[in-house]
Amino acid sequence: MGKTEILRLMPQNDMPRIVRLKMKRIKNRFYLFILLVLITGCWVSSADERFLRGEEARRLVRGNYEAWISAGSVREENGDLVFWASEPEPVIQVLTRDISFSYYTGRIENLLPGTQLIYPDGSTATAGIDRKANIYLPSGGGIINTRIPGGGKTLKFAVISDNHNNQEVFEKFIEDVNGRGISFVISLGDFTVFDGKPEIENTIEWSSGLKVPFYVTLGNHESYGSNWEMAIDHFGASSYSFSLAGNRFIVLDSANYGLGGETRDWFLDLLGAVTEKNIMVFTHVSPVEDIDNRALAFKDQKEGQELISVMTQAGVNYLFAGHAHSYRHFKFGGVEIYVSGGGGGITEKINGAGYHYLLVELGQEIQVRRISLE
Repeated sequence: MGKTEILRLMPQNDMPRIVRLKMKRIKNRFYLFILLVLITGCWVSSADERFLRGEEARRLVRGNYEAWISAGSVREENGDLVFWASEPEPVIQVLTRDISFSYYTGRIENLLPGTQLIYPDGSTATAGIDRKANIYLPSGGGIINTRIPGGGKTLKFAVISDNHNNQEVFEKFIEDVNGRGISFVISLGDFTVFDGKPEIENTIEWSSGLKVPFYVTLGNHESYGSNWEMAIDHFGASSYSFSLAGNRFIVLDSANYGLGGETRDWFLDLLGAVTEKNIMVFTHVSPVEDIDNRALAFKDQKEGQELISVMTQAGVNYLFAGHAHSYRHFKFGGVEIYVSGGGGGITEKINGAGYHYLLVELGQEIQVRRISLE
């Protein structure tokens, strides 16, 4: 009797318990995956798709002009150019292709109030309390530079993750951070439940209540279906970087529980050129975990450990991640890792972290505090 016949005749109750449990777990995960596909109506997007879409979002090419922003997105709205900034001091450029255009008008959004716009001719404008600034360029176009108020010598910012369309918690978060004198907010993703267009619109609407810029990367919940394109077209690329006050901020898209080839190449090239003393990485899924739970870190353990090794050699000081609906702080290699996913989704009860966000203060030392939203 062959091996196949033996397996066919063996009663399920005679199988070792651990084998039955593993089979049940595999079966449940398969059913969950099918359910997600049915709900979203599409497969999960790839990291490289999102990276390339982010590159496209920051450039707008038309027959008579080309517009570009260093980090963020650009779109046309009622005949005006609208730029969304994904860094505190963006550079904006408009190149004309048609001399019949007499001038260009539009606005820059998501700026720190008081940010100064510097035009090619040396004239200036200032962003208002609505985080917006109107722009005007002559027919030849040109470059607009920006400078934040105070030059960025002191810096305090907030990190939130995994809101999962929870308006009540997000509004508590906005009320709290608006009173703390911070410079900006970084969202580590999973602001939706199943990537529905209305949920992305909710995040856009709710975040307008912030008095400071709102920078975003995507989580695994935004990678389902095709509505992630809407998120990138508005908020800009899900992987980007900026420098401010001697600090390097690197935002990485890890929504697929790892990095895509395009993102990895970009990240490694960037690390090779960084000169700032403090280097901080922000991403949805932590490359590694401090507990044996592979569902909460990169799916490829080797990739995660190798990435941390590269970060350590490059001098990365801190990594901030979400995804796990809890709070933990640990060190791996030379990198301090904060896992904080208490922004609104159902929280884990293990350590009683509850709803919270992180408040980060950069001075002579970096201080990270967990702020309750209960």
